[in-house]
Amino acid sequence: MKIFFTAIFQIISRISPYSSDCDISAGTTLQAEWAFIQRVMVDSEENFRPLREAINESFIPNLFAAPISEYETNLVCRPSRFGGLGINDPVKTAAWNFDISKKAASVLSAAITEGCELDLDQHEQSVSNARREKKNFDSFWELDTVDLLKHFPPDQKRCISRKIDFKCSGWLSAIPIQGNHFEMSPDEFRDSIALRYGRVPVDLPSHCDADNETFDVTHALNCARGGLVYARHNELCDLNCSLLEFAGLKHIISEPIVKDDDEGILRADWGVRGFWEPQKQALFDGCILNADSPSLIKSSLESIFNQRKEKKNKTYSDAAKARRATFSPIIATCDAVFDKEAEQYFKRLATHLAVKWQSNFSYTLGFVRARMQMCVLRSVSLCLRGNRTKWRGAGVEDGAALPSFNFDI
Repeated sequence: MKIFFTAIFQIISRISPYSSDCDISAGTTLQAEWAFIQRVMVDSEENFRPLREAINESFIPNLFAAPISEYETNLVCRPSRFGGLGINDPVKTAAWNFDISKKAASVLSAAITEGCELDLDQHEQSVSNARREKKNFDSFWELDTVDLLKHFPPDQKRCISRKIDFKCSGWLSAIPIQGNHFEMSPDEFRDSIALRYGRVPVDLPSHCDADNETFDVTHALNCARGGLVYARHNELCDLNCSLLEFAGLKHIISEPIVKDDDEGILRADWGVRGFWEPQKQALFDGCILNADSPSLIKSSLESIFNQRKEKKNKTYSDAAKARRATFSPIIATCDAVFDKEAEQYFKRLATHLAVKWQSNFSYTLGFVRARMQMCVLRSVSLCLRGNRTKWRGAGVEDGAALPSFNFDI
């Protein structure tokens, strides 16, 4: 027991508010450490209560940079696919981990204690059964999440539910290492989790610096002043052109002209040859919308997506067919929830990338989803934190405006 309490003390001290290691990546490693203790120690739930208090009272508030409610804390401490951040409740998981470990090692432990011959087939079967039973916990989390969401206000419940229904959690599972484009600044990460849970991001200004209107999340995401909304749109276009180039596809064009006649010039966002069919041009146009705008708050997300797709198809489909090309709209919300048609695009792009990189398809698909989600979240954080006023220089355009000096040599 002395070893057990020493390990618990080390874990608690490493996530204390006075520690410099209080981050998500360290938390993931620590969870594996305390899960190992739970698998080998019986009835360890009570001993993990101080650890849960440290997580709830110190780690999670520091993560959000703001106090959160008990219901929100409960939601955060569950798998990301059920609305959490992948932070496990050590008290709730202690008994589960021990029971599963005991069942998985039952044949092996019996062979050791009874001195009989180990049947490897039975051992593998017991391990397989234990893994299958572990997956059954998903049904518990699903029912528990449904009950928990009943305690949230309607707008916040709607926001959280769409993350679960559309499986918008891949970015939380990406490991931010140098050079893989998954690193986020503290403001970007806190803005992203605030939007994930329908909260107001911290430290927002009171008024917009462009039009002096009251500055809230809706105004930040909809205000076109300063070009930040346009930059949000361009970020998605640039990322897709870059990934298509990585996939080895040819004739990648940013903002290709679809139609040029007396009515004006119609451009798509990006185009590529050979995406859906060999040698055939595919055109795409993206849209990132604020699903929590007052005009959309009463509509279901499916109906919002369908309206935007119909509008895009009405604008581009006929012109694309005249160019012997296909057209696909890519629709997403500001909290990185993508339409199902966009999911088909991700799968096809992952197929091309997996062949090019000689990698696993499911791994590549997870990479594509996470990159797309992080692209939207970063650009949305720019809308929240960026400056909308014009930058001005000193007014000097060339050397002609500089004053002349006489130097005595």
